Amino acid sequence: MAETHANGSRPPAAAAPLLSVDAVTVDYGGTKGLDNVSLSVNRGEVLAVLGANGAGKTSLLNAVLGMVKVSAGKVIFGAADVTQLRTAARVKSGMAVVPEGRRVFGSMSVAENLRVGGFTKPKDARKRVDALLEQFPILASRAKQLAGTLSGGEQQILAIARALAAEPSVLLLDEPSLGLSPIMVSKVYETLEGLKSTGLTMVLVEQSLEWATSIAQRVCLLELGHLRLTTDPESAKTDGRIAALYMGDR
Repeated sequence: MAETHANGSRPPAAAAPLLSVDAVTVDYGGTKGLDNVSLSVNRGEVLAVLGANGAGKTSLLNAVLGMVKVSAGKVIFGAADVTQLRTAARVKSGMAVVPEGRRVFGSMSVAENLRVGGFTKPKDARKRVDALLEQFPILASRAKQLAGTLSGGEQQILAIARALAAEPSVLLLDEPSLGLSPIMVSKVYETLEGLKSTGLTMVLVEQSLEWATSIAQRVCLLELGHLRLTTDPESAKTDGRIAALYMGDR
């Protein structure tokens, strides 16, 4: 029987998640990168996915993006089952990734990197690049500089801006703090906090519990391809299971 309020009216239906991973398994020739993992991300939410090396974090992002084959389960984006779509089609539908290690195009300028990031939406590309340079002053002063000559932190911010050039509905970030100095990690997370304030949906894969919980509304923990728990950031800081299962905090 449907729930009703005291006045007889029905409560509004809960909004469907923007992104859902439903019982997904990724099998690398007998070794499971993910084993029957289910999770969802609501529109406007920041979901942090924690885990030590080998936990399945990157496999999760690759499954969402279509960069690895899903051997069981499905990926739902918006109202569509995208499990069989190629990566390019998923990007065109509104996914964008900031890959581990940044992977900017070092022999291209900062502005050229941003133009490449918006390849799925060529219309008004120049305006979007100009808007991103205005949004990220640290890049504006280096627009003509080769991306490979930027510092690691500057490259990370460029990688984030490049992903935004496609105007995504969901931003997938693979360990944005990796290999950066504490000062630059702080600057990167200031950038992500600003994006959070705009309502952008984000999936944040991290090893750092401290940084992940500083921005996320929910936290998931992966261990050896299994989803072990989903909780809120404050509980994640004190939950004994985090200490028991996850020893990768830096």
